[in-house]
Amino acid sequence: MERTALKSLDRTRPMARIKLVDAPAAPIGNFPVDDLLKIAQCLVAAEAVGVAQGALNLINEYALQREQFGQPIGRFQAIKQNLANCLLKLEAGRSSLWGALRSAHEGIPEGAAARLAKAAASEAATYIAGESVQMHGAIGCTWEHDLHLLMRRSKHCEISFGPPSSHLQVLGEDALDRYGAQRNKPGSSKNTEQDIGFVPSQADAEFLVEFQTWLDDHAPPEKISELRRSDLAARRSWQAEMAEGNWAGIHWPVEYGGRAASFTQQVLYYAEMTKRGLPPLPGNRGLMLVGPTLITHGTDEQKKLLAPTRRADILWAGGFSERGAGSDLASLRTRAVRDGENLVINGHKIWTSQAQHADWMYALVRTGPQHPKRDGISVVIFPMNSPGVEVRPIRRNNGDYHFNEVFFNDVTIPQSNLIGPRNAGWSVNRTTMQGEHLTNFLGAHASQARTIRRIASLLKQREAERGLEVGLRQRFNTLWATTQIVHLHGLRNVARFTSGSDVGSESSITKIVGQENEKAMFEFLIDVMGSSGLEESIWTSAYLSTRASTIGGGTSEIHRNKLAERVLGMPRDLWADEEASSVEEAAD
Repeated sequence: MERTALKSLDRTRPMARIKLVDAPAAPIGNFPVDDLLKIAQCLVAAEAVGVAQGALNLINEYALQREQFGQPIGRFQAIKQNLANCLLKLEAGRSSLWGALRSAHEGIPEGAAARLAKAAASEAATYIAGESVQMHGAIGCTWEHDLHLLMRRSKHCEISFGPPSSHLQVLGEDALDRYGAQRNKPGSSKNTEQDIGFVPSQADAEFLVEFQTWLDDHAPPEKISELRRSDLAARRSWQAEMAEGNWAGIHWPVEYGGRAASFTQQVLYYAEMTKRGLPPLPGNRGLMLVGPTLITHGTDEQKKLLAPTRRADILWAGGFSERGAGSDLASLRTRAVRDGENLVINGHKIWTSQAQHADWMYALVRTGPQHPKRDGISVVIFPMNSPGVEVRPIRRNNGDYHFNEVFFNDVTIPQSNLIGPRNAGWSVNRTTMQGEHLTNFLGAHASQARTIRRIASLLKQREAERGLEVGLRQRFNTLWATTQIVHLHGLRNVARFTSGSDVGSESSITKIVGQENEKAMFEFLIDVMGSSGLEESIWTSAYLSTRASTIGGGTSEIHRNKLAERVLGMPRDLWADEEASSVEEAAD
């Protein structure tokens, strides 16, 4: 045996070249080499997550201390957005490592999970270390600063036991082979089990069995297939049938027709619905958003709307965004003026989903024009057939009509239609927004999983005709990996919630990654289809419509700002300080 010392890129990791020529050796055990590699990949992934976190900590601290133009650099949008991107990379590595550790059986992680962890975590380490140098500026390129130590270690983690690209290649090839052999049919409870992020309790298991039994009796596979093709009227009837069995609005209190279902039971409920391929309930906005608000803040008279909402006899539209008040919702200008015992509403709302089908609207309006922004907003409800309400459909880029602009011209409603106290609408609406809870990731992941299987089928067909195209394969590998990470993000959020932790602004991570992945998936699908992808189809429609994925519900840029400010502690923009000052002056 000949050993030659080498000068290592990472000075803390000595290296040597070993040459063996007929060297005697003795076995020291029979532990499988493949299992040893899985453990090593997870250990390196764990170290890479630590490197990534260390590099992010350094720039986070520096961005709060370093000033330019009289302001900490962490206040600049370019720095905030870049910090948020670093956090997204870090959490991808952390979620994939968490998934690999969860997959371990008798101390051995599952092979694909270990590869995904190694790829995502080591990529995060090199990315964040490099961006940290960029955001530090010249000082980050010096010998005295610790950043070069993290750059060295991150590259060591990236290359050791295979670079990310090699692991993603193996994972992508395996996925293509598996998807080619699978064909899922909707309607059966015996479809592939979903990972829901926790072990159900005995009470949860009994709840699930009761729901499965009810679905077996009321939603056989042929009915589910029919529902997936059905019109709105049929889906409303289906929701009424579920409400009759107390399976619509399960999180509502029992006295309002719900089951007071716990969070874990809600996850099991939505997982079962997703697994069987049942379409979303048409009255979901009423069940998840408006209903809980009426239960918490509504009067006895207003609560009479709960039963028809649960049955989908009433469908709700949400009146939030306006021209000039989208992401800055607190700037809305639709006004409700008191007129005796009534309120008279004038103004408009835009991007109102399904307003053309809705029976009632839940809207934010300005009732205190002299109050600063949030403090002058109230919540009102009213029928969509009220005189003065005009709905104008907005044709989307794919040709369909999903959004609407709604105009209010002297719409008169009784003051009893005010939800909660006058001018307290911002806090009342927080109850509404909390209704969009963490179970959404199950349906989103199931949809993306179906799309990635479709892409795999088309890609295999293309390769059979034209041969391997490296660029397309690489894109598929990345999309498949990101789809798994989206699911793991959701599972981690569930684990946090069930352990009593607050997910808070970090839910923006799941939204950003999931919706950017959705947009990339449908563009890739069209690219794989080649010239046939230029024919108008459901796929070109999806490609066009998913351009809005990263805009609806707050743009990705807004959510990156939230991450930078609320998770990483960066200062708010200057205009926010100026607004706060004006509020204080008004109060004085």
